[in-house]
Amino acid sequence: MNNYTYYFELTAANNNSSARLDPLIFKGPTTITFNFDNVYQNIFPAFKLNIDWGDGSDRVLQSGNISILTGLTELILQPISYTYIPSVNTYFTSLTAQVQILFANFTSYFAVIPMTFAQTSFFQEYETLDIIDAQFVDNSTNSIFAMFQTNTNNIHNAILTT
Repeated sequence: MNNYTYYFELTAANNNSSARLDPLIFKGPTTITFNFDNVYQNIFPAFKLNIDWGDGSDRVLQSGNISILTGLTELILQPISYTYIPSVNTYFTSLTAQVQILFANFTSYFAVIPMTFAQTSFFQEYETLDIIDAQFVDNSTNSIFAMFQTNTNNIHNAILTT
């Protein structure tokens, strides 16, 4: 399982903008965390967060409470994680996550995050493959029966021909 954290960095000058972020590429299941610690909220705090993970799952929609008399009473920009599992039907899965932050002055930041997920290949699952036994089966075809052990201690048998 891979873990990746994307840090949103917004200043007072760029919190009313949109961005298309650089594409992210991952192999295998990946947990992505969006971290909002560096989002400037000193004057106008965020009061609404909307995340579309891009894979058809439920959106994250969080809202803070705004009081005209006292101001914002709840900050909502806490780190949020989501685990992507690549499709078993295709080698690559391309998705686009979208993040929108709405601030108390009704400005908003909108980010588009293209992501590609690749299946973990057979060879990556087995970093080491040790031969633990080998025997000739047929001299006419030079067939060899071999027993392999993986780094996860799984045993596999194969007949190899040259």
